Amino acid sequence: MGHLSSPRPPRFWLLPLLAAPVLVHAWEPPVHPVQAQRALQGDPRLKSDALVAPADADLAAFRAWLDVRFRAHPDPKLRDAYVRRAGEAGLTPALLKALLGVQAGRRVAGVDDARDAAGTAPEIVALGAGQPDLDQRHQDVLATDATGKPLVLPDGRPVPGDPLQANLGAATGRVSQRWAHDGFADVPVSADPELLKADGRRHAVALGWPAGPVKGFVRENVQAHYDLAVLAALWGGRALSLQFFGQALHFLCDAGDPVNGVQVGARDLFQAARLYTWERSLGTAGGFLGELRPLDESMLALAWTHRQLADALTARRVADSLAGKELPESARALVPALTVDDGEFRKDIEMAVAQALGRMGKKPYVPAAGVVASRLVDVASRDGAEVLRHALGASAPRLHVPTASYDPAAEDPDAALGDVGQPDVKAHLDSLYWLQARAFSRVGTAVRLVHSRYQGDVAAAEDAVREERAAAFAEAWLAARVAALEAREARVAAFVKDPPPAPAAVHSLAWLLIPPLLLLALVAAVVALLRRRVTAEEPAAAP
Repeated sequence: MGHLSSPRPPRFWLLPLLAAPVLVHAWEPPVHPVQAQRALQGDPRLKSDALVAPADADLAAFRAWLDVRFRAHPDPKLRDAYVRRAGEAGLTPALLKALLGVQAGRRVAGVDDARDAAGTAPEIVALGAGQPDLDQRHQDVLATDATGKPLVLPDGRPVPGDPLQANLGAATGRVSQRWAHDGFADVPVSADPELLKADGRRHAVALGWPAGPVKGFVRENVQAHYDLAVLAALWGGRALSLQFFGQALHFLCDAGDPVNGVQVGARDLFQAARLYTWERSLGTAGGFLGELRPLDESMLALAWTHRQLADALTARRVADSLAGKELPESARALVPALTVDDGEFRKDIEMAVAQALGRMGKKPYVPAAGVVASRLVDVASRDGAEVLRHALGASAPRLHVPTASYDPAAEDPDAALGDVGQPDVKAHLDSLYWLQARAFSRVGTAVRLVHSRYQGDVAAAEDAVREERAAAFAEAWLAARVAALEAREARVAAFVKDPPPAPAAVHSLAWLLIPPLLLLALVAAVVALLRRRVTAEEPAAAP
């Protein structure tokens, strides 16, 4: 490695970070460092010696080291695809960000610089665990032309960097990063809301881009950042490796957030959205006397509001716990749960990894981190509907309509609750925290298993073994990332060629006719009733 910058003193930033207003995604950025820190607390393999931050020259040297291996890829087609993109410049920060699918204009930690990667190993890992949200790398990712100018549709709408973003929210704004942090179970899905009765994971609406599926890439991001962590360690950059490893843990924690595994999930949310839509349809005469939004859009908006509220409440209770505040038993269970293995879940993961190892044989590369993430998504998503149902049951009535919104960066989550003195509201709140504590236990279990795998992959070995391992990880990383980039580009081309219609208000002739028909029916019923009374009161005819 090249010259390193001077070390920085240890930072005690967890509590201030938890108290700060932040952009929210999953369990909120401040929660991820706590999850990583507590899950690995006391692990002797994370040594307490202070490390210095890599300088810009070190990052350039690491990219050059990767570039050599990428250009030597054994697959000619893949090698040529990389060389066409890299040219003489090699693996630049811009190309590395393109391969990772992150926002080209953002400063991305570990890619553009690693000035924060200083301190002890636990501190750097915890820091890295918060970075994928804090640097907003997956927010506002837009497609660009050859000159780097954002692409727009003829009607002025921006083209998302991946059209699948549109099916999880929008091309811009906080919700635009969901595609990179969410993950859905491998189950058949349909837009039929009846599926919400049995399994909320099976309901999905391709609202923004009907031509594409509803898909999240959290598994892929776990593996991509894990592989970079191993490669950085094999290159010789321990601090950089720990930072990338922390970032991999960020996505692993996202995989364990129940609400990241469902789009709507809870039937209660659908019913609330449907009731609002009916009321609004009646009040606007089917959209002819006022704006009427589609039911699916209202349903997704309501789910997004309560997803944010559930995560903000969890983050607040984690902060309160670390500050030593008095909490109910359900909320007190959150932080300690990170240190306790979920035994059944651990067995499930170990079996899944063993099966992957069996399929791969004795190859130096096994995508174990992605396997763990997949199992975590599958199990965690089963609780997604219940978390959202309890969030709806605990929230204030003003949030029970799709037009309401909750801004976690500006609003106190406790102020968005209903009357917690009411037994039903308190029961919903307690149930939400118990579900999140169970999720925290699974996350802690997964973090420790992935960390053990990481320690084995970066363990010191003979030069020949290290080189073989570095080549295997570099080849696998490039193959996965080029395939992902080409798939995104193909989806963008399809999106531009046949763009979805712009969102539009609903105009329903049926609802325009319903009010007068109801009035006519009422008048007819009154007339019929009056006639019956008149007939009943008429004297019987004389014989």
